[in-house]
Amino acid sequence: MTDLLGKNPAPDKATQQLAWVAHMNSLKAQAEESVLRELVYEGGHRMKILEEFWYGNIEPTDYDTSSCKEYKKLQELICWNEEKLRVAMTDEQKALFEKYTDCVREHQTITECLIFQNSFKLGARMMLEVMEE
Repeated sequence: MTDLLGKNPAPDKATQQLAWVAHMNSLKAQAEESVLRELVYEGGHRMKILEEFWYGNIEPTDYDTSSCKEYKKLQELICWNEEKLRVAMTDEQKALFEKYTDCVREHQTITECLIFQNSFKLGARMMLEVMEE
């Protein structure tokens, strides 16, 4: 993680808290991907992916966003706009906004789960079609 932070310095934590958190989350995802790559190809032998999935070594909702400049730029824009919005809000508005963002996050989680399930089904159907030939 220290190497990644050295190559990709974080924004100032004191002045850009949300951008800092988003940046650190991105670095964490990159570090986890690196570790996972080492686990899957340990000793030059490919491990069984279903076994790794069963034991919780693979998290299907984790994904590497480090190579997507648009994602990083959008994440920074979201953080910047949220910070500006919060400064302009009353305490009552902040509480309401917090409830709203909690609902949006829950909606995103459910959506990601449904997408994962449908993608898995599609992949299984593709494999069945390949096996028929």
